[in-house]
Amino acid sequence: SGNIQLTTDGRTWRRVNTGTTNNLKAIHFPKNNNDTGYVISNNGVIKKTLNSGVNWQDVSLPTSDNLNSVFFVTATKGWVVGEAGSIFSTFNGGTNWGMQLSPVTEPLFDVFFRDSLWGWIVGANKTCLRTTDGGQNWTEVTNLPFNGSPDLYSILFLPGSAVGFICGSNGCFARTNDTGSTWDTTTIAVNYDFYDISFPLNSQIGWVCGTNEAIFKTTDGGVSWIEEVSFGT
Repeated sequence: SGNIQLTTDGRTWRRVNTGTTNNLKAIHFPKNNNDTGYVISNNGVIKKTLNSGVNWQDVSLPTSDNLNSVFFVTATKGWVVGEAGSIFSTFNGGTNWGMQLSPVTEPLFDVFFRDSLWGWIVGANKTCLRTTDGGQNWTEVTNLPFNGSPDLYSILFLPGSAVGFICGSNGCFARTNDTGSTWDTTTIAVNYDFYDISFPLNSQIGWVCGTNEAIFKTTDGGVSWIEEVSFGT
C-alpha cells in the first residue's frame, strides 16, 4: 500500500509519504550516494528521492508492466526489470528510459550490475541473462547447475570480485568463482524458497533469507552457511 518506513538509528521507524497506494516491490540507493534512491512498483510506477527518502517524486517510465527489481550502478545509470521479460535502462537518473532488447518473455525478478558493463538478470523458470556491454546485448546463461526449472529470485556479485551467488525456489543456491563462467551448487540443507542475498559488511560475511523465517549466514565468503536463530512468531 505504498508504505515506506525510514530510520536514522535502526531502532525507531516512521512512515514517509510516497504518494502511491501501490504495493512497493524494491528499493535501491546507489552505492556511495545516501541522498538519491529509487523505489518501484506494479503498473510501471517508479518513485525517486533526492533527500534520503524523506520525499518521493514520480519518475516517468514508458510501460505499465509490473516491475520487480531496480539497480543503479551510479547515481544516474540504472536498470529496472519486470514482467514479460521487460528491461529498461536510464543514463540520466531516470529522466529518460529506453527499452533494452530482451531474449525472453519470462517474469524477471532481480537485476545486478558489477560495473557499468557487466550485468545479470534472473527470473522465472531458471531464467538467467548476462550482458558485457552495458545492456546493449543480453544473452541467456545456460550452464546453471539446478535441476528442473526453478524460479531464480536474486543474484549478487561481491564488489571487485569474480565471486557471485544466485538463489531461488526449492532451496536453489549456487556460487561462482569466475564471474559466472561456471557455477557450483552450495549445500543449504533445506528446500525453502530463498529471496535475497546480501554481503553488506565485507566479502566474507553475508546472509541469505527466505520462507519459514529462514536466515542463513556465512563467514567464509559463501563456502558454508549456518542457519541463524529464528525470530519466532
